[in-house]
Amino acid sequence: MGDLHLIDGDLAPARQKYEQALALRKQLGEKGSVGESQLALAQTSLYEGDPASAETAAKAASDEFRLANRPDDEASAMAVLARSLLDREKYAESAEAIQRAEELSMKSSDRSVRLSVAITGASIRAARGETAKSLKDLEQVIREARNGRLIQLELEGRLALAAVEVAAGRLQAGRLRLEALETEALKKGYKYIADRAAAARRKIPAITA
Repeated sequence: MGDLHLIDGDLAPARQKYEQALALRKQLGEKGSVGESQLALAQTSLYEGDPASAETAAKAASDEFRLANRPDDEASAMAVLARSLLDREKYAESAEAIQRAEELSMKSSDRSVRLSVAITGASIRAARGETAKSLKDLEQVIREARNGRLIQLELEGRLALAAVEVAAGRLQAGRLRLEALETEALKKGYKYIADRAAAARRKIPAITA
């Protein structure tokens, strides 16, 4: 139920469902499942603009997955942790976290894990000034996601690409990409991505003549 609320952009009820699931799983001693709830809460916190809470939850999730020997899930948690640290301007720690995520994802047979980690890695490289490589990597992720019919990851990749364009001063290109993404994400049922695209678009400074 939490995932459905999240996709619909209803963050408060999504958080409530994830917190309820976490409490129940802790009570039952379901260690691996505890990590799943913690990861979901970390992602929700990121969407809510609360990277500090996301960092705490992602660290807890990665520890759970490491103990349960679930490397794919650990990679996903480390990527969320890296994003949280980036948003808090903890650049060195963010680089360490994404390096761990990339090491794990390279061994994964799950394309979704690899692409999700790649999106975060590209965003972190862009923040370090590696704009050209970041754009190239994201374009490749988008192509691979589209070819694999991984709609959510394709949309996430396009959102990250627009953010890099805007940060690099390509305001018009970023705005147009976000407008198209907002429309398409809504059409395909990913309101939470559409909402983030709209929020990013509203933050773009007006272009003056």
